[in-house]
Amino acid sequence: MKRKPKQYFRACVGAVITRGDQVLVFERKRHPGSWQFPQGGLEADEEPEDAAWREVLEETGLTRDKLALLFRHPEVLTYELPAAWRSKKTGLGQSQYWFYFQLLGEESDIAPDEREFSAAKWVSMREAVKDAVDFRRPVYQRVRAYLPAALSRIPDAAPLGPVTLRPIEDEAALLAMFRLQVSPDQRGFVADNAMSIAEALLEPKSWLRSIYAGDTAVGLILLSDDPAKPEYYLWRMLIGARYQRRGYGRAAMQQLIDYVRTRPAAAELLVSYVPGEGGPQGFYEGLGFVPTGEVDAGEVVMKLPL
Repeated sequence: MKRKPKQYFRACVGAVITRGDQVLVFERKRHPGSWQFPQGGLEADEEPEDAAWREVLEETGLTRDKLALLFRHPEVLTYELPAAWRSKKTGLGQSQYWFYFQLLGEESDIAPDEREFSAAKWVSMREAVKDAVDFRRPVYQRVRAYLPAALSRIPDAAPLGPVTLRPIEDEAALLAMFRLQVSPDQRGFVADNAMSIAEALLEPKSWLRSIYAGDTAVGLILLSDDPAKPEYYLWRMLIGARYQRRGYGRAAMQQLIDYVRTRPAAAELLVSYVPGEGGPQGFYEGLGFVPTGEVDAGEVVMKLPL
């Protein structure tokens, strides 16, 4: 019989189960206070995706009809176990294939493996990273980075409701803005909402609104509103990855344009963008923006005559 080497990393899978903007984590029975995602080892000749479905069923009780597979993480992620956590079964640690799922069933469908877990809860991805043990945290941070890409794969649903622009007036509205992110391949084109909100607080000429579809926060829009010059400049707009391609950005822009038309001596609305594949140039052109011929700090400037 072939012996397993003493020094090895176990091939495993991990699963992120989403419900809206939250993820499902479990508290390990042997290590109270340690919360984790479902995970487990690959069996002989087992494909990673098949292993992910099997582990999810074994650890959460969720069958295939209760879940939708959204996305496979593009990297194999590895962590090393502390000496006290190692065994002949685990080796030095784990090399993991990660998969992202959406819950289709009900809360009552979740039945955690009581031999391994003592509790389950829904948390934000930020909390999942914070509550993970130290040696898993770098892996969870990488998994968190691709959550927007996974959520963007949720099949288009019926519209959430009419689009409105609202002031950010309480903590809940602020946290909703912080949770919205674009996919990793879009981050070179737009700053995150935390940066936009911080900049707006420091600039008296800023006009900041959250974008809602029905009662769901889907994005943020920030205008530099300076009637003294007069100059009106679209400083920032972000639509969360899972809410893109549903017309919310265009509807928000139309409302912003209508607002700017009411401002003193408003002749044009300016915007600039980072050029590149996947950037917003086509979106702005579709709204009637045209190039000014200017480039500001590497960004192409456009204008919409009003």
